[in-house]
Amino acid sequence: MQKKQVGEIIREIRNKKGKTQEQLAEILEVSMPAISKWESGRTNLDISMLPIIPRYFNVTIDFLLGFYNEMNVEDIKGIYDDMMNKFLDLRFEDAEKEWSNYLRQYPNNYLLVYELVTIGVFNMEKIKSIEKMHLFAQNLINTFEKCTYSDDLKIKQGLYFQMVNLYIMLMLEDYDKAQIVLNEIPEQSVNPNFLLSIIHINKGEFEKANKNI
Repeated sequence: MQKKQVGEIIREIRNKKGKTQEQLAEILEVSMPAISKWESGRTNLDISMLPIIPRYFNVTIDFLLGFYNEMNVEDIKGIYDDMMNKFLDLRFEDAEKEWSNYLRQYPNNYLLVYELVTIGVFNMEKIKSIEKMHLFAQNLINTFEKCTYSDDLKIKQGLYFQMVNLYIMLMLEDYDKAQIVLNEIPEQSVNPNFLLSIIHINKGEFEKANKNI
């Protein structure tokens, strides 16, 4: 298992959530120097904080403690192929249960999570209820957002791109949110202009879409 320092992880997820040390201290009802000492590694995290901090940041305790499930490329490909076949052969509801089980088993393996959620995107058309489709789409977005903690640039680029797709597609029609996420794509090696044009068109901003193209 790969191990990170707890303080480093707290600092990363605090910054990701846009909170200052002072704000986090107020939320956790501890002193700001305590937060500073955790993040600098000068003191260890109080064990009483273990269930509280992960709950607030929507991460697992394993994630906070720096544990990651190690899997090689062949393992990930095996799970990917297994889930692709299940979505082909089973009812969506049955395949989704197997899919959710993999996500619960490997919440911190960002490559696997990204691949699994991408499979979910590909198979959304099999959901017959619009309401269930919207709920599943939001579940996908929530899972994608957890992957933003990944250090892998390609994963981050891909997941932001997929989130934009989800906000545009399937009658979510949250084009403002789609544009916000699109602007967050890091070091863009993917071209966002196509999706940006779709956002402008759906918002009736045809002049902007034409200019963008």
